[in-house]
Amino acid sequence: MCFLTTLMMFFLDLTGCLSSIGITVRYYYYMAPITAYLISLSLLYQHEAQRMSDYKLSGLAEVISKSAYVISGVLGSFFSGGLALILTSAFGAVGKIAALRKYLFSPSGGVKRQVSFELIRLYRGRAVGMILANTMLTFSSVIPLYLIASMYGAVTLGQFSLVMATIFLPSGLIGSAVGNVFYQRAGLLWNEQEFEGLNKLWFETISRLTVYALPVYVIAYYFAPWVYPFIFGNAWVEAGKYAQIMSVAAFFSFIAGPVDRLILVLGVAYYLPLIHALRLILITAFSYIAMRGEYTTVDFIAGYSAVMAFVYIFDISCGRYFLYIKRSCDE
Repeated sequence: MCFLTTLMMFFLDLTGCLSSIGITVRYYYYMAPITAYLISLSLLYQHEAQRMSDYKLSGLAEVISKSAYVISGVLGSFFSGGLALILTSAFGAVGKIAALRKYLFSPSGGVKRQVSFELIRLYRGRAVGMILANTMLTFSSVIPLYLIASMYGAVTLGQFSLVMATIFLPSGLIGSAVGNVFYQRAGLLWNEQEFEGLNKLWFETISRLTVYALPVYVIAYYFAPWVYPFIFGNAWVEAGKYAQIMSVAAFFSFIAGPVDRLILVLGVAYYLPLIHALRLILITAFSYIAMRGEYTTVDFIAGYSAVMAFVYIFDISCGRYFLYIKRSCDE
């Protein structure tokens, strides 16, 4: 797929198909398929570690990956052209692969693999559901960026982008590591029909995430207006105000992110497309209202934060509901 996608990009660039609709292909666009390939490999090796119950290394690899992403972005900001900044995802994937290098040539500790078409059919629905869900999530993320750029200008978009890259950093750094471990352990408990253990795991994970997130985002809420201009300079005063507003959504994202895969464990394949469709509908509806009502920047970001927080709370509640339903049915 990496080879074919690169070849397709080259063909579209060579024939001028993209330039005819106003899209100019830069040389670094060809790194996109390679980056996707590296990300796929990093996930493969991380899953191998989880199959061997090597949760500590799996979590450490996630932290190293996010650290490599951030560090490469910071270092890349000193270079012109933006290529290094674009390659941050590739650096993150390479960091994860380096951390999981023990699994490069010995998948699952030498466990013999057997292809089961019944399992493929069973999990195909969940895979398709994830593809649809992630596609809608991408549109949900692009719509606010496009609207901010068109309504409030490129400077405001830059301020908001910095906030989104930083205020959600704890969710990406810690939440992803916790989520991978939770996902693997929840799957093991579900397969062993350990319903009490799964229920306990869910409550313990939610409780600990809340305990960790509360001080982080309370501090962020009160100190963000001062911290952003102090660290990034006086030009980023507005970013501090936006970070204060978005800290509400980031708090619930920190809690909801690691446990949202419980739905996959429970086999509710249709849920992820539905929750992301709800997110997309709500964001689209709010964006339309904000555009028609000529909302100020602060009002728009406050509304966007409220919509995101609502979706995260709803997601947590649904996960708990389906766990209760599945448990009751199996008992």
